[in-house]
Amino acid sequence: MRPIGHIESPLQDKLLVPRQPGLAPSLHCRLRLLPEFAREEAWRGIEGFSHLWLLWNSHKTEGWSPTVRPPRLGGNKRVGVFASRSTHRPNPLALSVVKLLAVETDSLLLQGADLLDGTPVFDVKPYLPYSDAVAESVGGYAPEQPELLAVRFDDGAEAWLTTQPVGRRQQIIELLQQDPRPGYRRGAAQPEKTYAAKFAGLDLCWRVDEQGVEVLPPRQPQKS
Repeated sequence: MRPIGHIESPLQDKLLVPRQPGLAPSLHCRLRLLPEFAREEAWRGIEGFSHLWLLWNSHKTEGWSPTVRPPRLGGNKRVGVFASRSTHRPNPLALSVVKLLAVETDSLLLQGADLLDGTPVFDVKPYLPYSDAVAESVGGYAPEQPELLAVRFDDGAEAWLTTQPVGRRQQIIELLQQDPRPGYRRGAAQPEKTYAAKFAGLDLCWRVDEQGVEVLPPRQPQKS
């Protein structure tokens, strides 16, 4: 298989990637098509669909394991890899449903994607509500969305937000309220520990205390 394009996204660190598509609806990304596939006739009619399936390559994942530890089970209990959506699979393939916002000459503008910047995309298919949405489906050990944390910004972060594009605050809230820390740390206050992850060209910084998530002023990422 070969990619038809790559994702352009402010998500630049695996730690911040939402664990499922659609959990950060304020987050927009772009599927930039390779010239061979940026042909108007190949996309004719796609604007009539509100949502799309993306088949993509989890290119930042190395190796696979027959069992994994889902964050929804606290990061300690193991289940089979095929009973999870972990990216540590025999073939690094993933599937996400996203909202289509606009069709442009060489790209698609998308909403709610859980993909890193630079992710190769293999295929795009229309989402069909009458067959893809199963009303009587059961969610196993993840029957519903996990509890969300309250997110607040300290004075330095508030000052930084005044220099940012409209909507940046909501994007950060949607990403951090899901508690992106490793599963075994979720639910525990760690006011002494600062977390950082690359987002929109900066290191987004935060900590978790008894009140929820406190966003700190971002810093320029260190050169590796």
